[in-house]
Amino acid sequence: MRRFSSVVLGFMVSGTVLAATDPQPIPIGGAELIPTLQIKHSHDDNIFSSNFDEKSSSITNLTPSLQYLAERDEDNSLSVSYDGDWARYWQSQDDDYIDHNLAVVGKYSGSDGLRFTVDAAKGWLHDNRGEGASEGVGSITRTEPDEYEQDTVGLLIDMGKADGRLGASFSARTLDVEYTNNEIFTQFRDRDEREAEARLFYRVSGKTRAFAGYRNTDIEYALLTISGTTLDSDETTAFIGAEWDITGATTGSIEVGRLEKDFDQTGADEEDLTVWNVGVSWGLREYSIFTLSTSRDAAETNGIGAFIEQTNHSLTWNHEWSDRFRMTVSALIGDDEYPGTTREDDREDYTISADYDVQRWLNLGFGLNFTERDSNFNLFDYDRRKVYITMDLSL
Repeated sequence: MRRFSSVVLGFMVSGTVLAATDPQPIPIGGAELIPTLQIKHSHDDNIFSSNFDEKSSSITNLTPSLQYLAERDEDNSLSVSYDGDWARYWQSQDDDYIDHNLAVVGKYSGSDGLRFTVDAAKGWLHDNRGEGASEGVGSITRTEPDEYEQDTVGLLIDMGKADGRLGASFSARTLDVEYTNNEIFTQFRDRDEREAEARLFYRVSGKTRAFAGYRNTDIEYALLTISGTTLDSDETTAFIGAEWDITGATTGSIEVGRLEKDFDQTGADEEDLTVWNVGVSWGLREYSIFTLSTSRDAAETNGIGAFIEQTNHSLTWNHEWSDRFRMTVSALIGDDEYPGTTREDDREDYTISADYDVQRWLNLGFGLNFTERDSNFNLFDYDRRKVYITMDLSL
């Protein structure tokens, strides 16, 4: 489950990425309907992320999106959206999938000192063979991707004036995951998560705020593991940080804390680790933006160990060569440790892409991606190359 603060940070960082098309909304009363469609065709030389059974395939994705937006201002709005992903694997049709996600986000502000955000989403999603609970052995133990339903509900209460000296926020979030096929393997991954968080803010100067907070996440699994133990746990994190927005220079957020993971299983060790979440964007020019992100957190296991200590470092460069042509280069380096086992993984991911606005409503893109995982368990080693072209369409 992504931390609520991570979601907010993700929106801050992704906000620096320029849109590929400029959709023309359809007016409906006082609201707007915004449909878009992306068509993507790619070639993947290792669709199972496997070290021993590499299989390649061409893949066509159709990803429609439909958003209903009623907006009075940035603090008062209602958004209802649908996002789909329809994939055809031309050389491995058992891996075809159809994903759906419905989401509602409502924002309300009764005054300049109190703001509410409520969101809910329902997803019918999947894990590719070789990912998630089938990593390393996906093509042996599965005849089709793992499918699951995911429900999320969130509430954020933000108190304090936008330019005030003091402020506070309280949030609550739930995540329910239930797998619906390949249940002999996937039933042990069904879980519920409940998260609550409180933050206090202090404005240091201008658009720079420091904060301190506390987060609690309760994680409960539907079943015991095959070995008869439980992965139920309670996570508590105390953290401090800062966020800033210096116009024309840099925006970002940094959060550092200490996480304690306490398992319900009698005799299980309590795990402590330093966690952080940092995202900084700065521009050499308004058309050339660098984004640096680094994070460390606890993630739920896919089957080995009690959980995963996951660290990621990434750098992205977005550059507009002209009003119509832009390029993105990104690199990610990460590592995973599995407490309770000797497994350790090193991960690398590199992407270069470019896109061109043919018309306001039509964008064409091209990209290359290379992914590699190097594990001390050879079963989980793999490298993977993708090349793709995209067509983004809107009204």
